[in-house]
Amino acid sequence: GWLSQNFPYVTLKRYLENTGYSVHLTNFGWHTGDIKKDAHKLKDFLERNNLRGAVLIGASLGALISLFYLQRLGGWKRVNKFISIGGPFYGSPAAHLAAWFSQSAQQMIPGSKFLTSLISKVKITKKIICISAEFDELVPKNSSYLIGSKHIIVDVIGHLNLQFSQKTFRTIETELTPIALSAP
Repeated sequence: GWLSQNFPYVTLKRYLENTGYSVHLTNFGWHTGDIKKDAHKLKDFLERNNLRGAVLIGASLGALISLFYLQRLGGWKRVNKFISIGGPFYGSPAAHLAAWFSQSAQQMIPGSKFLTSLISKVKITKKIICISAEFDELVPKNSSYLIGSKHIIVDVIGHLNLQFSQKTFRTIETELTPIALSAP
């Protein structure tokens, strides 16, 4: 997510590991630069760790990084499913507040050239799941899902609550279960 690093996501990591999944966290800094550069770092991370058949979970800005990687950098070759947690696919009005110092905030402004270009080329598949909060002060529901994707609204209030709620964790686990059941 924007202005965050791994520490807050350790709770989700532990939750998923306790249910039997292997979880890798990336750490690309504070995400104030170009989203495209972070997507290239994600690509390098997956290749360097030889990860295939992965489920990519992107929270907030991480969802934009993930979508760019999947759509523009051939990520679907390594990824089986993408789960977005509050991804601002159509922008975040709050991004205006940080646009003066953050290139990624400029890219998250509703109607930005970056978002318009990214969304215009999205190939929606059953592999994309978008999780939104009932109310999100930073990323409105109508901005946090891709039309045609599976859209799940979690009964929580607040952008951070969505990312760190046990309800969200259980939703992710439910969406992962069919993968585990189909494995040999």
